[in-house]
Amino acid sequence: MTAKTFGRRGIDPLILERLPAAVARPATARVATVPIVGEGYETRDDGSDIWARIPFATFALILLFAFGYGLQTRLAVDTAPDGGMGIQSLIADGAVSYDRVFQSGDWWRILLAPLVHASVSHQLGNCFALFFVGLKLEPMLGRAWFLTVFVLSALGGVAGSFIGNPHAIVTVGASGAITGLIGALFVASFHHKAAELADSAAMRRTALKFGIPALLPLFLGVSGHTDYSAHAGGALTGAVIGLVVCALWAGDERRPRLSETIVLVPVLYVAAAVVAGACAYRAFPSEAARTEAARAEEFMPDSVLPKNFNVGDARSRQLAERYPKDPRAHILRGLYFLIAGRAGPAEYEVRQAISIAKAGPFEATVHTVGDPLLAVALKQLGRSSEAKSIAAASCGKGQQAELSDMLQRYGLCKAS
Repeated sequence: MTAKTFGRRGIDPLILERLPAAVARPATARVATVPIVGEGYETRDDGSDIWARIPFATFALILLFAFGYGLQTRLAVDTAPDGGMGIQSLIADGAVSYDRVFQSGDWWRILLAPLVHASVSHQLGNCFALFFVGLKLEPMLGRAWFLTVFVLSALGGVAGSFIGNPHAIVTVGASGAITGLIGALFVASFHHKAAELADSAAMRRTALKFGIPALLPLFLGVSGHTDYSAHAGGALTGAVIGLVVCALWAGDERRPRLSETIVLVPVLYVAAAVVAGACAYRAFPSEAARTEAARAEEFMPDSVLPKNFNVGDARSRQLAERYPKDPRAHILRGLYFLIAGRAGPAEYEVRQAISIAKAGPFEATVHTVGDPLLAVALKQLGRSSEAKSIAAASCGKGQQAELSDMLQRYGLCKAS
């Protein structure tokens, strides 16, 4: 399973408890020391505008995402096959869904979900877009308005996710907030100050470069793990705020009005996010316990593990069907096929086991047993060079006697 991030999505396991089982011109950016036409605006050469042009808020958000994902990694209760956060980890960290908010009452997820990421690639992709958009938008609007657009667009992205996704879908990520910044950047590029203070054409190009891939799939009906509904909600919110900003921006002012007042929005969000973090911390043990219970259901208890390799057809099939996420069950099924002389199904089951075991608690065990079995299956299928390549890592590693004898019998390891 995967989660939908603003970003990606996935089915919330909690739903299973409620359902039946069946169910352009050259850049001409001007620094503040260049006179700006407009009554009442006074240029300064004391260096203060140089500091205003550095996107400190953008850098701070990128650092926040990096720190947050590091914390997620330390607290992870399960991992996805690609090495990212598993669904249960994302839920424990603050993933949001309609059901989790309106049925379970976890309102705090609305505030935390935009700060949570599903994988390193998800985080890096968001930071990449944020950097290039923030580089153009923050110096123009100022930090107060920039952060306000980010915060309100993040909430708009959550709202879009509620509207556009099934109620059980959980979603995480800052993409809703970032598409909001993209929408605001596009709208602000048409304000006359964009031509005076920056390059309006370059602003539009940047907005379209990131905005089209983020929104076009929604209109083409593309689905998957990307939460295009959240993208749309964030972009619409950001565009509306961009229109408000332009309406408040007088021609003789360096930046939009009400900066001193609007800064309360990100300040209040930070305060509320701290409270939300405390709620998540309190709920974390129960989510972790739920994950452990689910994991206990997925894996074979020691009491059902066979004492030796003599596993028949009925028993191996029963274990594979009862524990499809336990790689050891697939190893036993593959072993039965191999003993029965059915190398093709044996290869399939062993490869399944190795794939499922990746980054899991049984990865080392599965490779220790599975690699020799896979090598023998390939040998039986006439793929000798591939078989010897896989067996080479197992020869002389002190396997169980049955595995060592099997490799030697098929000429894949020399007798000691």
